Amino acid sequence: MKIDSTTQVDWTILGDTEYIQPDQDHMKYPEEVELKKDIDFGSIANDKPLAPLFFEHFFPSVEGHAKKMDEFFADINAPYHVKVKEGKVKFHDPDAPDPDWIIKQAYLLMIAAATEADVGVDNLWLYGKSGGRRDRANFGQYMPKLWFKCFLAAAPYMFCDKEHWFKERREKPWEIFSDALDSFNEKRVQLFKNVLAMMDETMSGWRPKTSKTGGLPNISFEPRKPVPLGTMLRNAVECMTGCLIH
Repeated sequence: MKIDSTTQVDWTILGDTEYIQPDQDHMKYPEEVELKKDIDFGSIANDKPLAPLFFEHFFPSVEGHAKKMDEFFADINAPYHVKVKEGKVKFHDPDAPDPDWIIKQAYLLMIAAATEADVGVDNLWLYGKSGGRRDRANFGQYMPKLWFKCFLAAAPYMFCDKEHWFKERREKPWEIFSDALDSFNEKRVQLFKNVLAMMDETMSGWRPKTSKTGGLPNISFEPRKPVPLGTMLRNAVECMTGCLIH
């Protein structure tokens, strides 16, 4: 079946007590993950580094973000502007094989933080015995704490145009995030041969104190939702891996 922009999909929404019976389901379900490219993930035995694969195939492109982040903090309106200047914080490393490696290191630390018992940047940078069964995370061995705090302050703005960098909080538009989402979706399209997807929707409640539309692109009213006024986000998940694909 050829699919293009004119293809129409007809949805049948079943009630809470309605189910598709086995004899009504003619779909052939996948038995394993199908990818559009051959990726060598290695094995536990050879301990292949997975970070390069993660940034190449799974994560939105951060190429040029280090240089852009240095430009961000050079502006007097930037948070941490004075501390960056005094601490000589530089994210762009022109002499390294990958000038953006510090940015990637910071993203990997964000992911690693989810595996730690400690909560908050200050606690994650503590080192030594914790009083429990494991030592402190000691993230300082990978990056100075000030550098990571600066990264957190600037990272969301590295995907958007510079005109959005220092707007008032209530004036910040959805465009700050749209390029990151577009890159994310593009990576998933290039990677997954998606045969079976699970669709879901999430309602983000309207919070007018943060911005006119709560930082989201629009406001809608969905009376069937526990929080009926806000922005609905629709997500698709590839069922074999559990990875968000859109």
